[in-house]
Amino acid sequence: MGTLEGIQAGLALLLTPTSMLLIVAGLVVGFIVGVLPGFSSPNAAAILLPFSLAMAPHDALILFAAIYSGTTFAGAVPAILLNIPGTAGAAATTLDGRPMALAGKVDLAIGVARSASAFGGVVGLIITLSIIGPMSLMALRVGPPELFLIAMFGLSVIATVVGTDVWKGLAAGLLGMLIAAISADPITAQGRMTFGILELYEDIPIVAAVIGLFAFNEMIQMARRGTYSGDKLARSVIGDGSAGQSSFDKVLGWVGLRNLPQLWEGVVYSALRPFQVARAALVGVLFGAIPGVGAAVANFVSYGIAKRRSRSPETFGKGNPDGVLASESCDSALAGGTMVPTLTLGIPGNATTAVMLAALYLHGIAPGPQVMVQNAPIAYAVLLALLISSVLILPIGILLAAPMTSILAVRREVLIPLIIVVSIIGAFAVRNSMVDVMIAVAFGFLGLALKFGGFPMIPVILGLILGPMAEGSFVRSLMLGRYELSIFWASPLSKSFIAAIVALMLFNAIQTYLGRRTAKP
Repeated sequence: MGTLEGIQAGLALLLTPTSMLLIVAGLVVGFIVGVLPGFSSPNAAAILLPFSLAMAPHDALILFAAIYSGTTFAGAVPAILLNIPGTAGAAATTLDGRPMALAGKVDLAIGVARSASAFGGVVGLIITLSIIGPMSLMALRVGPPELFLIAMFGLSVIATVVGTDVWKGLAAGLLGMLIAAISADPITAQGRMTFGILELYEDIPIVAAVIGLFAFNEMIQMARRGTYSGDKLARSVIGDGSAGQSSFDKVLGWVGLRNLPQLWEGVVYSALRPFQVARAALVGVLFGAIPGVGAAVANFVSYGIAKRRSRSPETFGKGNPDGVLASESCDSALAGGTMVPTLTLGIPGNATTAVMLAALYLHGIAPGPQVMVQNAPIAYAVLLALLISSVLILPIGILLAAPMTSILAVRREVLIPLIIVVSIIGAFAVRNSMVDVMIAVAFGFLGLALKFGGFPMIPVILGLILGPMAEGSFVRSLMLGRYELSIFWASPLSKSFIAAIVALMLFNAIQTYLGRRTAKP
């Protein structure tokens, strides 16, 4: 079935009242899930998986796709307002979104995030629909050597674009990889530094680590400062509730239209930068098509590219809307990219698509190279559902983003324990384990130590994500190459990544050298 025929067949399944209602319901669930620290689209999809058996296969996948799409946007809301990424992919959004909020541009930041998510998702899905065949073949060629080099490339990019000290960024990333090694050996399954704790034989839970480094750490910092500006941010969005405020103004605040000029400015800002949106969307699609890379890696690579290509890179990390645009456009586009290995190879691109694979199996559909032949209408219906979800992110996001900020109107004495309790529940809910709660607490204290030492926290998360992939890919590569290192530069794709890593490191070394020469009196 050709692309046009597949799109027509997918539309026939999608354009029904039931399917459209499921898209809206999935987006609402995704918004709620994404804004809560620790909860994510895999959790929501896993909870709803038993109920999906009563649905048609395409309806079940459409619901999960809408939840996935909604979560990618909603994670930006707490990232901008509280410096707590609702999802791992929103971690890059905090770098400029939070400074914008503190500078009184919260509506502009959210407006850019909304529109960038919508535009990036649409562009990403158009790219995915047009090149899904070639991309599936490219993903099939990525073996262990290429995955190892991708991990090294991602770590080098993150370490050099986050923070002001390259060496501290690299040290933080390597620390994350070292912590990730506290698990069973990927080949022999022998425990390492597990201290007899069975839960540590698996990979360090990313959700618990993110909660600790961001949620717990931010709440501790907020308590130490003794002041809290969240209520001011909330009033700037939903109104101050004063007696002089008209009922109409209150209604506008609760539907997210009180500061419509700034919101519209954010939409226009993204619309006037189609090249930046398309570039970030392309990064999201390409990285999404490679299984296991993840949204965090793709978003930081997109952020790094935007910073390198900017005429004012020094403003990144200080409230540059281009940073929010690069992260959010890539995050939404990545959703389409993750569907390529999921639908064509039977390899989940991330945790959410793993649940979608389970739904396929439960409905008697075997994912793999034949899915685009035997079940092409379902595959295209899922991709088109993501496309429609990206379009609906803008209006529904406007209606729901402001009510979600109402948590900021809560007093600091109530907000801090409330977020800590929700975060503890989120850390516990992933594996129903108190060990994960203790891991989150430990990472909270680690975040404090990093903060006091001037080390960035983002590379630690990237090290945790990339560590298992890098180690497993490295060992498998050596075994496949009979312990000859030449396997790491045997393929053209490997040579390309090696060249990119070397070029990046040389560029940063030259930039650092020139910066020091300029700083000398």
